[in-house]
This record gives sequence, C-alpha cells and structure tokens, in this order.
Amino acid sequence: MPVSKHLTPDQGDTLNAIEKIREKNNSHWMRIVRIALREAPEETKAVLRQIIVHDGAVTISLKKLVENENSGQTD
Repeated sequence: MPVSKHLTPDQGDTLNAIEKIREKNNSHWMRIVRIALREAPEETKAVLRQIIVHDGAVTISLKKLVENENSGQTD
C-alpha cells in the first residue's frame, strides 16, 4: 500500500515493515483457524461468532471517526 504523503519517510518505512509482519502473522492465524475448525468445529464457530460481533463494534466506532473527519482531507 502506498505510504501517505503526510508521513515522514521514517514513519512510512515503519508502517511498511509492520504491514509485512502482519501479512505473515495473518497467515499463521488462518492456519490456527483451520486447525481449530478441523479439531473442534462447533467451539471454533462459537468463538468466531463472538469475534464477528466485536469486529462489528469496532467498525461502528471507526465509521464514527471517519464521519467526524474534515471532509476535505485526503490521504
């Protein structure tokens, strides 16, 4: 993802490094989900439903932040 023009080069480099780490970590999390679904599907589905509810709450909060931002601002 392109780095915003509002970031310093150091901030951009740091964010790019974090993004690469998160990409790898996300694949590890997906492996865990696959194992969990295979070994304990009903328990895993119950936990995933809880995650969905909490992610929804985060999404609502993020929407509030975005809606309150200055509409003329760009990335």
